[in-house]
Formats: sequence, C-alpha cells, structure tokens
Amino acid sequence: MAAAAELHIHPGTLLAGKYRVTREIGRGGMAAVYEAEHIALGRGVAIKVLAAELVRSRVVTERFFREARAIASVRSPYIVEVYDSGRLDDGRPFIVMELLQGESLYDRMARIRLFEPQAVVRVVADCACGLAKAHAAGIVHRDLKPENIHLTRREDGTEISKILDFGLAKFYTPARGGEEATRLTREGAVFGTPAYMAPEQVKGQGSVDHRADLWALACIAFELLTGRPVWNTEQGVAMTFAAIAAGTLPVPSRMRAGLPLSFDEWFVRALERNPDDRFQDALELASSLAASLDAVKPSDLADAIELSSSHVRIAQDTSREGDPSKQPVAVLPPRAQRANVGASTMPPPRFPFARGLFSGGLVLAALGTLGYLAVRQTPRSFEPPRASLDAGVSTVAPPAPSGAPSSASAARTVEVWQRSLAEAQGLVATGQIDSSFERFRSAEKEGGGAIARSLSDHVTAASASTGPCKLAAIARPRSLALLNSAGRPTIAAGPKGPVVVWTDDHEQSGHPHAYATMLDTNGLPTAEPRDVTPEADHAGRPALYVHEGKLALLYLDQNGPEAGVRVRWIDDEGRI
Repeated sequence: MAAAAELHIHPGTLLAGKYRVTREIGRGGMAAVYEAEHIALGRGVAIKVLAAELVRSRVVTERFFREARAIASVRSPYIVEVYDSGRLDDGRPFIVMELLQGESLYDRMARIRLFEPQAVVRVVADCACGLAKAHAAGIVHRDLKPENIHLTRREDGTEISKILDFGLAKFYTPARGGEEATRLTREGAVFGTPAYMAPEQVKGQGSVDHRADLWALACIAFELLTGRPVWNTEQGVAMTFAAIAAGTLPVPSRMRAGLPLSFDEWFVRALERNPDDRFQDALELASSLAASLDAVKPSDLADAIELSSSHVRIAQDTSREGDPSKQPVAVLPPRAQRANVGASTMPPPRFPFARGLFSGGLVLAALGTLGYLAVRQTPRSFEPPRASLDAGVSTVAPPAPSGAPSSASAARTVEVWQRSLAEAQGLVATGQIDSSFERFRSAEKEGGGAIARSLSDHVTAASASTGPCKLAAIARPRSLALLNSAGRPTIAAGPKGPVVVWTDDHEQSGHPHAYATMLDTNGLPTAEPRDVTPEADHAGRPALYVHEGKLALLYLDQNGPEAGVRVRWIDDEGRI
C-alpha cells in the first residue's frame, strides 16, 4: 500500500522539469489526470499519467502514446488539444492536454434528466464536427460515450462540446515511411463501452470503421432526449451484447411525449445493424437530426458541411496495391461514396413534404394542449416581473429572489394574473395578510381561477389559526402535479433557503421520480424542478434531513433490479 501511495503525484511536484502539479483531477483504472501549470508559460494544463502497473505492457503503453498522436494529428475546436507527451523519471508515460473547465456530459445528464431538442442538436453537432475531422484523418474513436464528451465554454461565453479520450482509437492510415503500423488490435477483440457499442464491435469484427462512432453518437442523442439508455445494461454484458446484435429497438416517441415521428425514423436509420444502411458520415447524421426535431441547425455545422463537400480526402490502403480491380477509398465525405453504391443500399423515399405537414400538425396540437393545461392547471406561480405590464401578456425576466440565486437564464412569458398572484404571495410573506386577499381576488378575475381561489382559501385558514405557528409564505411549486401521480412532499431548511422534494410521474407514466427545487422568501421556486433520482424506477416517500449543514435525501425505489431504500446528498439548491 505504501508503494502504491508513493505513485500518487502530490501538489507542488515538478514533472518533466516544466510542469508543476496543482491537484489531482480524477483517477481511473488505467490513468490519473492532474491539473498543473506550465512554469515558463504560466498556462494551466491537464496531465494524464498512465498507471504504474500498466507500464510493463508494450501494447498498453503504445496505445497510450497513440492517443497523443491521434489527438495531435486532428486540429479541431471540438476535440481536446494535446500540447506535449513523454515519460516521467520513473518511466510512466504522460500526455499534456488543454485544461478544460465545465463538466462532462455524463455529469450534466445526472443533473438534467431530459434535454431540450435544441440542446441535443447542439451537442451532437459539436461532436459531429470533431468526429468528421478525426474520420478524415483515418482515426475512429471507438469509445464515444457521455463520459468522454466535455461541456465547456468558448471565450464569448457560448457552450461547446469537446471529445476526449482517444485511448481506444483505431488507425487506418499506414505508419510514417510506409512501414506497417504496429497492430494493437486483433480480429475477435472487443473494445468499447457496451451501452454504446455497434453490432460490428460486439461481434469483434476487424472491419469496425468510423460508422461505429456514428452508432454511439445516435445512442447518446436518444439517451439525452428520453432520459434512458437504448439498451438495458443492468442485465449484464452478455445480455446487452445479445440485444445490440438482435434486440428490438425502443420507440423514442413512446418514451417521451412530444418527440416527433420523424425522430423515430432518424433513430431507426442511425441504428441500422448493417453499417451500409446507416448514416455514412457524422455531418449527415447531425444535419438529419436537426431536421427530424425541427430544430435550428447550428451555423458551425452548416459551415463544416460546406467545407467537407469541397474537400475529399483519398486514403490509399496499402493492402490493395497491385490489384487493378481495387481503387483508393474516399473516406470524406462519405456522401460522395453513397452516390456510387447500388440502389439497394439507399434508403427508400421518405416523402418529406407530407411527413412535415403531418408532424407539424401533431406538434401544433401538442403545444396547444400543453399551453391550455399550463394556464388552467399549473400549480406553480411566478415571480413578480421587473417590467410593467400593460394588458394581456408580456415577456419579462423575473428578478432574483431575495437571498437566493436567480434561476432565470432567459425571459419568460408572464400573464397578468400570474403577476397579481405573485404579488399576493409577496404580501403574505411580509405579513400583510389583509392586503393579500385583494390581490388574490384580482388574480382570480384576471384568469387565475381555481389556483388563486385555492391559495386564498389556504391563507384564510392558516391566518385564522391561534396555534404557535405563524404563516410565513404560501406557494405550490409542483408543476402540473395535479395531472399525474403526485406523492407527498418533504421540505427542509437548507443553508441558502428551504428545499422541497416531491414525487410525480410527469416524465413517464407509472414511473415516478423525485424532483427538487429551492424556494425563495415568498415560497416560489427559484429554478425549474430537477430530477434527483434519475436511476430510480419507481421513487416514493422522499424525506429530507439536515446533517451538519448538508441536505440528505432518503427515498424508496419500489421496483427495478435494485429496489430498496436509498440515500444521497443534494446541494443547497436541490441538485445532486
């Protein structure tokens, strides 16, 4: 144990004579990553160091350095940049990369169960642009998954996704000088993460190419939109592999209300088991995804498509030399290849105009229904707007609640009755009970209806009580809970304010999850409710406890392979 402890690199250690270690960022089975400073340049960097027990393996060591070469050979803002590589004094290989702020897509998914379609299009577009550059260089990632996608920000503040960890990358170009590259993989070997592996990877075929990355990216898009992985990996690797090879694909629109049928079609094509029937390049996949979700195509994706259409890279496979019947293979853009293949490999006509009319009608109908339910039934009120309202509806940005961070990252549409209701709640919170009833009545007349009457009745009952408790605030932070199977809420006083947790099944009928939000001094939610039990199958009976200033959530998962009582920490604002 002592020898192992000595292998940890401590803060202040100087590596390769020019990198001073600041802290350890993370550690896995094969390597550890440290934050460090380039002394001469004063620039922060990330240093990945191979585990000492793996140094003796020539294959692992060579694969580690090939990761550095793979990333360094592809200059793209959507792939983490490599600055340097070498060996430490004890022989351990290291790679120096750009230091990224932000969080992994995996961590974001743990906080946000369901992503908005435009956000999914943005992530997939960024990854597609990075993959297109890697594939053009003859490099296949082979282990694309949420943990290997990092979300950070550009200098202008806009978010960008970067691909990490090319440790399992497969090269298709020969080594320099015409010599055959060292063969680090063999036919029959399986590499990757089961939940995102393509059928040809599962079968251990030696013909795995860039289309395996497209399969993985499609699986990620599905998971972001539905909150569930494509395959049930809890049954074990063997069953997962069997499902990938021959199982029935889930239907996305049945797993999340509002997903268009056009996305179902996109998903089926993206996960065709025959690689020739899938999308043939990353940019095509991302562009088609945006169209299927009726989302705005990112401008940089459009620029990348325009660039790729005018630059075709031809890679000569040395094994084909001397055979006049075999020609060089075009690896970018694959759309050019598809123009030359037989008609049997092309997808059937999809009648986009008719499908667009049908899908558009469904979307409009769904939006109209949800809009009506939101106005008539939503139990959540809104903060008083900063801007004055003339009549009808005004788009305003809510102010930050007193003593709590603002959750409004964009303007919201606030109706007049919602403003009156929020003002009434503010009067209750400041002890002006009598004045609040006038505002409750105004909210009811302006369209608040049963919501305003219900809150007013509660205030009447609470203020008439002669007990020791005093009415401090009143609100109903659960969104649309009356339309679903809602469970009993729990509340606790956190360091920044009260946090409330409840259960409902608005995301998937019959499968409730626990949701949390922090309240401001008026009892209004400071942010949209967050799923704090993303792994649960049927969450129930949540209970919040405060221990040494920290919030602990206790809940029961009634179904699923790991049913039982669970507990987890949540932060001051009700996030995992």
